[in-house]
Amino acid sequence: MNEVDPVSASEECLRIDERRFRIVSVIAGIAYAPFVLGHAAFALFAVPVFGQMYADMGGELPAVTQLLVNLSRFGLLAALLVAVDVAVFAFMYRLAKRYWIGLLFVPLAIAPAMAYLFLPALYLPMFDVIQRVQ
Repeated sequence: MNEVDPVSASEECLRIDERRFRIVSVIAGIAYAPFVLGHAAFALFAVPVFGQMYADMGGELPAVTQLLVNLSRFGLLAALLVAVDVAVFAFMYRLAKRYWIGLLFVPLAIAPAMAYLFLPALYLPMFDVIQRVQ
């Protein structure tokens, strides 16, 4: 009978687990990449359009909206959003490595929530215009 050395068997299991973790983390990263690119595109293209639209209407913007528009002018908002995205993924990567591999997919739920935090700030001036029209 062939006996397997318990030390080599446990080392083989660890190698398999590390490989499995690496594969799942690459899959999670690929699934998360469109959200990161979407956040950058939102900051670089959509926010300046809103800023120009509000500038054409005239009037004063709420502080939050003005902050977003100002940050988007120099690409700072895009850099900030991408940095937060990377930090969230890195944090979940460390937690997944320690506790549970499924935590690698938590950023996929957090990314849309981040975008929804900024949308109301961009629409605040529209609510003011609607109030004035009524």
